[in-house]
Parts: sequence; structure tokens; C-alpha cells
Amino acid sequence: MLPLWERPYDAIIKTNPDDFLVANAALAEAGMLSSARAPEAEGKARRAVETARRVMGPTHTEFATSLEVLGIELQRQGRMREAADILVKAVAIKKANLGMNNMRLGYALHNLATLKNDLGEVDAGLALMEDARTIFLNTVGPNNFITINSQMGIAPAHEAMGHDGIALKERRHIVKAFEKILEKNHRDIYFARMGLIQSLIGAEDYREAMAQAELGWQVASTTLPANHIHRIYFQILLGYNKILNGLTDDGWPMVILGLEALKDKIDQERILEKGGKISRFYSGAFKYALAAAYEMDKPDVGFQVAQYLMETELAGAAGAVTQRLSEKDPAFAKRHKNLSDKRAALKKNTAIYQKNIADGTGKETILAKLEQQARALKILEKDLRIAYPHWSESGNLPIASRKEAQNKLARNETILLTLNTLHYVYSIALTKDRIAFDRTKIHQVDVRAKIRSIRRSLSQNPLRIQGKNKKSPDFDLKNAYDLYHVIFSRKIRKAMGKTNHLFVISNATFSSLPFSLLVTKKKVGRNKTKQLKKAKWLIKDMAIQRLASIGTFRAVSERDTTSKQRMFIGIGAPSLLKYNAAISETPDGYYRNGQANRNALRSLPPLPGAQAELDQIHDFYGKEKSQLFTGKTATERAIKQIDFDDAHLVVFATHGLISGQFGTLTEPALVLTPPDKVTGQDDGLLTASEISLMSIPAEWVILSACNTAAGNSVGAAGFTGLGRAFIYAGAKAVLLSHWPIRDDIAGRISTGSIAYAKTAKDKAEALRLAILDIMKDRTLDYGYHPLLWAPFELLER
Repeated sequence: MLPLWERPYDAIIKTNPDDFLVANAALAEAGMLSSARAPEAEGKARRAVETARRVMGPTHTEFATSLEVLGIELQRQGRMREAADILVKAVAIKKANLGMNNMRLGYALHNLATLKNDLGEVDAGLALMEDARTIFLNTVGPNNFITINSQMGIAPAHEAMGHDGIALKERRHIVKAFEKILEKNHRDIYFARMGLIQSLIGAEDYREAMAQAELGWQVASTTLPANHIHRIYFQILLGYNKILNGLTDDGWPMVILGLEALKDKIDQERILEKGGKISRFYSGAFKYALAAAYEMDKPDVGFQVAQYLMETELAGAAGAVTQRLSEKDPAFAKRHKNLSDKRAALKKNTAIYQKNIADGTGKETILAKLEQQARALKILEKDLRIAYPHWSESGNLPIASRKEAQNKLARNETILLTLNTLHYVYSIALTKDRIAFDRTKIHQVDVRAKIRSIRRSLSQNPLRIQGKNKKSPDFDLKNAYDLYHVIFSRKIRKAMGKTNHLFVISNATFSSLPFSLLVTKKKVGRNKTKQLKKAKWLIKDMAIQRLASIGTFRAVSERDTTSKQRMFIGIGAPSLLKYNAAISETPDGYYRNGQANRNALRSLPPLPGAQAELDQIHDFYGKEKSQLFTGKTATERAIKQIDFDDAHLVVFATHGLISGQFGTLTEPALVLTPPDKVTGQDDGLLTASEISLMSIPAEWVILSACNTAAGNSVGAAGFTGLGRAFIYAGAKAVLLSHWPIRDDIAGRISTGSIAYAKTAKDKAEALRLAILDIMKDRTLDYGYHPLLWAPFELLER
């Protein structure tokens, strides 16, 4: 008979539906499912929770365990806030039942700590991890694997807070402790050594870092397949450390060989790991390759590596598209499940190969089987990509060469790639005939602190600064100036020359920072209002827009159509008839049990300027070339039936909701008129993944709504939000906002951009001119303040 965890859930529940074994079996099966089958895994976990509640009761320890598994599954899907609520409940139940000195509570605390770290709440996560370690020390002792493993999360938490010395000390201890109790090729030895080397490099102890890298490479190169990520990682890591120690002739070829293997690995696995998002080992290896390229002054290599780093962060959006398409199309779900199962089989056999290679048993037979399975997997993936181009595009990682990108640029244009690692901010400026590669030494803690400070200075509700008697809010000019010089070093500025059009692509850290508000020159003075009015904002010097990807920059999508007409389609001003300020201040209720909460949506404040904005654009295009869906006609069902093929401009004038801040709302969404009866096809919210599956090949889309550039949190990849969803849907350019905006300002920016687009050379310049009008308007209260004009950014395919 198969062990319980390998027996099908459905067979067990038919035999004995009220036995708690049912819950355990469901949990085991949910945990074994790959992330590509997230809906199935979540369903089993929820059935386990309900079985445990019914059989054991809502205060039982086993019920708490079932909650944990559900929470971890939701965390895997990126539904962080919902997962946090569930894991907090699990911890509370276990504390009440087990006390503070029980290993099962320790596991629960560690799971919650990991989630807190993912949410950026590092202080809280570190405290929980320390509590978990204390429990393990008291129960199994300091030399037990469980205790040592619990310390693995403590070191990076300290590092994320800037406590590099403490992190180094912790990692030295972990490596030494693991070496005493584990086999030399155990995966946790690899993980621990990777962390130690990172800390040693940060401490500039390059000699010991290279010695540790050589130990890791010696084991990896003799026990792992050539395409195993740990082997590739140590190959690049050792090469980089050789470069740091002056052994460039040996080090750089190792990096290049490792980089080629890493690219091949990405091609095989990018759509299958975590619903599309590449794991931290891939991004870690790319970061070391980027650092090596900088040390060797290889800007062309750095340019390509930086693109991989950007794309691996953004590729997580593919997960939401996969899940939505699986729910909508059973045929896709079946084929994707088959692909996922084949991937799981390949992964299982790779693990067998890793185990047997040490004693030489069956090595050649298993290796041949691996190669055969890998070939079959590529064929399945290719067929699925051809059949489902929307899904294919959402998981694609288009990487451009330097020459390919330069051929698309005019002489006044610059592409800027900027990203941060633990200790540096890297910038690459590409013009028509130049490339500059530079970095500034600054800890990621300080970078994020500066961005948070700027965003805090913009946190006041713009509705509350109207009127002559209102005090102008402060703005953090100092950090806006500091960050400009961190990103735009002298070398980068020199390469840019007389650029007046900037294309920006950045990693997650900079996604919540509109580059338009960066300050290029420092102004001294005590009068803060005068400083703001005279500030040298970057937007005054150049048009700025974000790129979804360099690989797709100015590329024609297969789903593009040539508009025979220049149609305008306006959507918004939804009917929200039950405004309640108390409810609207507690947005956790906007989404419940996988669908929108109709009453909570209706509690959102009305948008009196939205109808006027759409009417104004309607008049601009004319009645024959306009369609409006407002009020009761602005429903999700109606929007999904629109033919957008002839649309030149699509405008959404409504509320935008951010994922991660609204209870179980797991992705950003636009608010439409809530239906009388909520269904899966019409719940009043048009989500990012639903948009991704639509066809909207418009010349541009304007999202005159709040927070439409946002990702899952501050520091999350911003264009996993609504903007990238519209790019997937075929839009050439999308105008977005970073924070709540006044509807009168939103209307002026959108209508001004459209008006200027008739004479300006491009959309970004039209947006810049509309923003400058807001700045210069002396009749407008505080128009000079970036709170009003800076949230707007243009995203181009």
C-alpha cells in the first residue's frame, strides 16, 4: 500500500470522509503540487482546513497546522497579506495550546518570519526568527540540523537591515556547524557557503571569499550535473572572486562559461519556476556576473546581464496570467498541467542523478534519461507557446544586444538601466553611439531609506492641499538630489550628452520612484516653497518614460493591428452609490473569497471629475469616433465584450486598487460598476491578469486612476501592475500614476497629453509638456509641488 502522503486525496475522502487523515492527506498532496498548479494546490489545502475545522475544531493544534499549509501556499502565489493573516492565526493557536517551548510552534514562527521578510517587514521577521531559534535551542540543542537551519534566515535579515558584521558572524557559524553534521554535497552546505561568501565580499575579505568559493566549486563540479544551478552559481562566483584577487585570466573565462550555462538554464526553466519568476539562485548568479563585468570593464556583457536581472524580477507576472488562463480555459489547464508534471519528473530524476553520482551507480543510464526528458519538455513548451501567444508573451524574456538596442535609438535618446545589489547601484547608459557602465557604492538599506523618505514626503492626500489657506506640504529635496547623483554618475551624465529623451528600465527597488522628480542641481535657501518652485527637476530637461523591456522596445507585436480609424474608447466614472468614508478607509474588505465585495466597492468615494474628463476627450475626438462606457454601462461584462481593434486611445477614469494592500486582492485592479449579482466573469474589478488576456492593441492607454503603476508593495516590481498587463494585451504605451491623485489634475494631465500629442514628437514629450503646464499654472494651488504632477509615468512596450 502506498504511504499516506502518496495516496490520492479523493480516494481517501471516499473511504472515510470525516477522518482527520483526510486533512493530512490533502495537505501532503497540496505541498507536493508544483506552483504551476496553484489553484489545485490551494483547493486541496482549503479542503484540509475545512476538514480539520469540522473534525478537530477551530482551536485545535492540527487545525493550526492546516492553516499553515494554506498560508504557505498563498505565499507561494504572492498573496502575501492574505497569507499573513492566516499564519498569524496559526501561531496564536499553537501558542495557546503548546506554550512557548515547543518545536511545532518554532516551525510556525519561522514560517511567519519568512513571510514578514518577503513583505519587507524585516524587523518583525528577525524577531520571530530569533524566537524560533530560541525554541529549537531549548528543545533539540545547538548542534541539531533544525537549530542550525533556523539560523539561515537570521543572517540575511541582519544583512537587509545593514548589520553586515552580525550577518558575517552568523554565517561563519552556520557553515562550520553544517560541515560537522552534513555530507559535503548537501544542498544546505551550498546555501550556507553562498551566504558566507556574500558576506566576505561585502567585508572586502576577498582572499577568504575565494577560498570558500573554491571549496564550493570543488564539490559542485564533481558531484552535480553541468546544468545544475548550484554548479553554475559556484562557477560564476569563483570566477568573480578570482577577478577580485587579480587572477583575471583565470576568472573571466569561468564567468563567461558559467553565464552561458545560466542563460541555457533560464531558457529551459523560466516559465516553470514559481509561476514564471526565476529563483534567487539565478538572480544571485547574475548579480555576480554583473559585478565581474564591471570589474573587467565589459559594458556589452553588463548590458545583457542587467536585462536578465530586470526580466527575472518582472517575470513573476506570468504566474497570474497562467492561473487566470487555467481557470478560463480547461484545455490550457490540462496541457499546462502536463508540462508541469513533466518538469516535476525531470526535477525528480535530476535529484536521483545527484544522489547516485557520488557512488557511480546507474549514472550513464540516468543521464541519458534526463536528456531525453529535457528534449520532450522543450517540444511541449514550444507547442504550448504557439497555441497560447498571450501566455507565451507573459513568460517571455526578450534580451537585446547592444547593437540591436542602439539601432532603435535616435541621437537625442538614451536608454538607462539602473539596479541595485547589496552594496552598489549599477547604471548603464546606452545612446546611439555610446555605452557607459558605472556603479556607486551605497548599501541597499540606504537606497531604500532614501526612496521611502521621498515617498513619505508625498504621502499627504492631494485633496487636502487645495485652497489658499492650506499649508504646502514639505518635500524631501535632499534625497531627490542625492539619488539623482547615485544613479546618474559623472560618467553616465557625460555619455548621455545632450539627451532630451530618457528611456528607463529599473529593478524593483526603483520601481516606486518616478524619475521625473529627481533634482539635478542643489538649491540652498530657507524658504522651502521657493526651493520647490525653483528646483531643477529632471523632467524640465528631458522627456522620461519607462520601458517594459528593452527586447520588446519599438518591436511590433504579432497581435498589433493597423487601426483603420482613430477611435477613442472611454471607460470609467462607475456608479458607486453608497459612499462611506469609514469603510473606504479600511480597504481590506474589497475582495473576499476570490471575488470582489460589492458593498465595499460601492463604499469607495465618487469621482466627480471622471465623467467630465471623459466627456472632454469625447468632444476632442468627436461623436462618430468615440465610445463611452460610464455609470451603469461601465461594467466588467460590458468591457470584456468591447472590440478594441480600431482603438487609438483607451482611457480608464476610475479607482485603481493595489495588490497586497487590500486583504485578499492578490493583484492590482481597476474598479468598475459593481453588478447586482457577483459572478466570476463580473465582480466589479478588472484585474491585471484579466487585462492580460484581453486584446487591446491601442496606440496608447491612459489609466486616470490611483496607484496604477504599483506592484505588490513598495519595492515590488512596479510593472507587474496594471501597466505591464496592458502591454501584454497589445497596447503600445500606457500612462500610469504612482499614488492617489486629484481627479481634476488627472483630467488635465490626460487631456493635456492628448492635445500636445498632435504636435509633439512623441507621447513622452506630450506628457512632459502637460506636466510643465501644471507646474507653471499660478492659478492652481500648489501646482509646483511634485505631489500633484510627479505621479505620472509613461510605460512603453
